[in-house]
Amino acid sequence: MSILPLDVAATNPIDVTLDNLVPLSASALWHRQTDFYQSFDIQAWDSRVPFYATCNPYIANAYANAIVRYLQETLRDARPDSPPCHIVELGAGHGIFTFYLLRRILELSQSLHLDHLPFVYVATDCVPGNLAFWKAHPQFQPFIAAGKLDFALFDALTDTQLNLQVSGRVLSAEEQDGASAPMVLVANYLFDSLPQDLFRVVDGVAEEGLVPAAPTIPDGLPDNAGLSLTQSGCPVTYRPLSSQARYDDPELDQILATALQRGSEHHVLMPVAALRAVRTLSRIAGERMLLIATDKSYGADTLAAMQAEPGLAFHATAFSMMVDFDLLGMFFQQRGGDCFQQSTNKEIGTAAFVCGARFDALVETRHALEHFLDRFSPGDLFGLYAHLQQVQAGTSLNVLVSYLNMTGWDPHVFDSHIQHIYAILDHSDLFAIQDLVRGLPLMAANYYELNAHSHFFEHLGVLCQRLKLFAQAITYYQQALQRQPDMPSLHYNLGLCHCALNDTAQARHCFNSAIALKPDYIAARGWLQLIDSDAVVAQDVT
Repeated sequence: MSILPLDVAATNPIDVTLDNLVPLSASALWHRQTDFYQSFDIQAWDSRVPFYATCNPYIANAYANAIVRYLQETLRDARPDSPPCHIVELGAGHGIFTFYLLRRILELSQSLHLDHLPFVYVATDCVPGNLAFWKAHPQFQPFIAAGKLDFALFDALTDTQLNLQVSGRVLSAEEQDGASAPMVLVANYLFDSLPQDLFRVVDGVAEEGLVPAAPTIPDGLPDNAGLSLTQSGCPVTYRPLSSQARYDDPELDQILATALQRGSEHHVLMPVAALRAVRTLSRIAGERMLLIATDKSYGADTLAAMQAEPGLAFHATAFSMMVDFDLLGMFFQQRGGDCFQQSTNKEIGTAAFVCGARFDALVETRHALEHFLDRFSPGDLFGLYAHLQQVQAGTSLNVLVSYLNMTGWDPHVFDSHIQHIYAILDHSDLFAIQDLVRGLPLMAANYYELNAHSHFFEHLGVLCQRLKLFAQAITYYQQALQRQPDMPSLHYNLGLCHCALNDTAQARHCFNSAIALKPDYIAARGWLQLIDSDAVVAQDVT
């Protein structure tokens, strides 16, 4: 059935200003996003906005395998002086994924003998405070010094070029000379936060959803719960579409027309801001680009999911909506490109898009996408993560170690299960314990400093101390003290480990440090007395 143009209502364009109704993308609702992230800077992710599902070593490894293969296939003839491929992460936020992905790309490039392929990773965000955080972050300094990491302040809604802050280079469509390398885009949990428009088809007639220009959002909305637009204080009024040229933009209008023809009764969320941003960046890339995105997206059954009116999920005062990756795929296909979506429906979906080629011609890239992003997708991992959180009490150490190994030894997973690990440690299989111990250095290397008050290294130290691995425990306690030097229990536990190694001088220093911070620390005073009486060896320090 054809919906456009046959079923477009033959009325004059809607004067939405008269009744104070506007298209969803024009609502002041979206200003909440900018205000929230600008106000909180790096603290936006301090228990406010969810991010783990798209910021972990597993998904970084999956992306890195696809990206390295894409570089291999598109930079085959690169010379040492060839222009680099820019791997641009949009909305990098806290920088965790930047750390995981860049490090893994470098590791894979070296192990596959592809480290001659030139690239620069560019982390971008629209919040200046986030860029300041990255530039000062100690874990990024080696990458910056090696010329592998750059930064750009980039607003996906308005900016048309990338001004790199380390190299000073400007990436723009005007600078594109045809000899530039292709670009790789990474966008995680970004498109679901950019303005979209809402449409529906009822009895074959296309309508647009209009909302108040300045909606009143109720206070106290539940975090991460799906709410209708009306429940969110943004009631929708539908009016018939009056023109085929809704956007006065042939590319966007064609995508909308195709989306509206998918069924006789359904809704359409048009990711208009995401499409415009991708178009801008594809021009900067000279129409040679790979985009990999993971988001709250509709999967293989988009039409079925879009029977109901889409809503919002709030995260503090920020919010997100579902994203229709099919419509992004149409954009690339219109330009002779291609799209690849995971084949299953999960809470989050991953897709890859390419312009300047088709995936049938990029056989290495496509194989990597099939193997790392579809066979067991980031959405699959997140589902398993959520399940293990629910059944943690009955989970054996064998299972937890297997899961940690599968995630690439993820510090966040370890921390979320640490109390359970303590509880079952004494009754666990020896081989599982040995495997866990072998993974501790890998988890420590994966740790990215976001919150100085994290107890991650303390947890590593306590675990090693309980296993009587005192030298290893000392290393982790010292790293914990670098972050929290005023924590008496860290000094105390460090003293116990030195006692176990018969280093009473260091132990005395640690116990005195604990007492200086907590004068009534009776246990520390007791150990000082034991040291003075040479009775330390008879005591249990675990």
